[in-house]
Amino acid sequence: MPIYGECVGASASAAAMISQLGGSSCELWLESASANLDHDFALWIGAMGPFAATCISRDCDGHCSATFKEPIDDRIVEHFRAEAC
Repeated sequence: MPIYGECVGASASAAAMISQLGGSSCELWLESASANLDHDFALWIGAMGPFAATCISRDCDGHCSATFKEPIDDRIVEHFRAEAC
């Protein structure tokens, strides 16, 4: 089961599918490859958030590798991992 989220920046927001969620990072697939995502943004994971994040790499297909500015609590990560199974 995919984890849906939203990236909210100062100038734009984009829906995203979240994978490889960990306490310090995750992988994002933006709904639109042309979405104008800010380098620093707030990530909503489902209804939880916002979590301050930084896009450390992005490709032209809408894939973004992101790191969190503060670690996400292990209980939150485990909740979404269990839900994704």
